[in-house]
Amino acid sequence: LLTNLTPNHLDRYGTFADYCAAKENIFKFQELDENFPAVSIFNAEDKVGAEWFEKYKSEAGRICIKFPADDLSEEIRDRFSLPGRTNLCNLAAAIAIARYFGIEDEWIKSSLPEFKPLPHRLELVAQMGGVSWYNDSKATTPEGAIAALEAFKKKPKIIIAGGYDKNLPFDELGEKIATSAKAAILMGQTAEKIADAIEKKLATEDTEKKIKIEVVDSLAEAVELARRLAASGDVVLLSPACASYDMFDNFQHRGQEFIKLVTRRS
Repeated sequence: LLTNLTPNHLDRYGTFADYCAAKENIFKFQELDENFPAVSIFNAEDKVGAEWFEKYKSEAGRICIKFPADDLSEEIRDRFSLPGRTNLCNLAAAIAIARYFGIEDEWIKSSLPEFKPLPHRLELVAQMGGVSWYNDSKATTPEGAIAALEAFKKKPKIIIAGGYDKNLPFDELGEKIATSAKAAILMGQTAEKIADAIEKKLATEDTEKKIKIEVVDSLAEAVELARRLAASGDVVLLSPACASYDMFDNFQHRGQEFIKLVTRRS
């Protein structure tokens, strides 16, 4: 199953092409057997996934399935509470697998209201004074943080981002923050890179829109600043766009510290 593939770990692989080649080994080395075919499932909305579906769909001994989130029925969408397009794509992937194993849609629909997501993935931590605090510590790439921002299109957003430098580009994230966030609170090795990407986009904007950009030394400082900046109706979003190893043991450690800091005053 391939949900999506975007640049990551370029400090290790060097180029996105080499990173893709490493990931493609998952499909290259599936055992092909016409009696017990390999099953390869791809996200139709992902550029690489769509290409690999076309590449492998005609191979003997392999069944290829692609899943577009647009094919999800309104009834299924209405029963699914997680925010954002990425979560819809993940749901479509899970349903594609379930249908392959013969699970009927009625059972799928009945189970959706009871679904509990894993922690650190757009996890609602608290709602205080009309402000919603979300822990998205698992967002360790710029694309992950962009998806998180897009999940709250109609809300004023304060994003806490930055962390370990994996040599990833931040231009698109800077553009998304500049055009959709109220404030950016940045920390870690990549703080200045992300700030520069935001400023670069703001410098090309014709509008007078300005957002507050602050670089801080710790997550505790970031949370306290977000508390001061947030107003009722805002979303405060920890979505780092980076790995955690410059300041934390792993993304779980970072997310747990965020939860502690947020709930300390709830």
